[in-house]
Amino acid sequence: PFEEDIRDWPFPSLAAPSDTHLAAADQLIDAMILPTEDRTYKVSRMPNPIIQRFSDLLKARVCDPSAPVPDLDVRLAGLLKSAMEEATPAVAAQEGLKREFKLTAAEVTTVKRRKFWKDALQAKRQAVGEVDTSAITVGSASRPAQGEPPAPAPMAAPVRIGTVNPIRDFRQAISDRRGAPDGVDRTTEAIDQLTKVIERFLSETLSDCSKKACECLRALRQGCVEENAAIKYNAALRGLKASCEGLTGPRGAFWSSVVESGLSLISDDEATTSDVSREEAAMFFVSATPKPSTPATPAQAAPRVEEDLLDLLE
Repeated sequence: PFEEDIRDWPFPSLAAPSDTHLAAADQLIDAMILPTEDRTYKVSRMPNPIIQRFSDLLKARVCDPSAPVPDLDVRLAGLLKSAMEEATPAVAAQEGLKREFKLTAAEVTTVKRRKFWKDALQAKRQAVGEVDTSAITVGSASRPAQGEPPAPAPMAAPVRIGTVNPIRDFRQAISDRRGAPDGVDRTTEAIDQLTKVIERFLSETLSDCSKKACECLRALRQGCVEENAAIKYNAALRGLKASCEGLTGPRGAFWSSVVESGLSLISDDEATTSDVSREEAAMFFVSATPKPSTPATPAQAAPRVEEDLLDLLE
């Protein structure tokens, strides 16, 4: 049993017994003592009546399956009869004990009882009362009572762009901000996070990471055109050009893919907020003085942070 199974039953203390009570108890004990000189009541000599009765029936049914229940053995019947006769004085002593020790109803006193979880839940339901579900209107906003401040608007989930599927996360962040309950524009935060993801891919030594970085840049350009955020994209692209143009390794492969894909600056023909003309965007990939080749080494790779490990579990 566990501790929760223990019950505290309140019982009042028994009164001190009188001389009459003690005499009645002694009389019952004396009447229950078997005679020591009679060997009939020894355990080793007196058979168990139940086991002996079952044994006699089993023997009869083995010889004849349809045999009726045999009569009680004469020896066993004699032992039971003598036992009943010996118990006659004990019956009288038992009646005397009942007369001396009378049973009366005890007064119930309030005691501190242990509380359990089910008791607490039941008390909670009684305090709250039954809920009238018919009075609940689905889809209707309840107005605050007079003098009470209005309930705060629910906050939208923060923007988080991981490295497992950054394009999906970026598009989801842009689409969610249009219906955000707090009305906060999270486009700028989404652009900054996707730019950091691109830099993280370029810090890896795997060739596949440069392809992922180019795909992310393509999605970033498309999103900035749709959201009229040309200035953010152009600034990010200029920073990538400064860190990748003229290099070999993953950064060089990435920049070659950018040039081949034509992911140039966003001109004022594509977005009204852009300060770059069409001619400037066309001349952006014209290289000036090439930089010396400095291939990336594993030591230059940025360590993965905790959110990357969480993204791998998705």
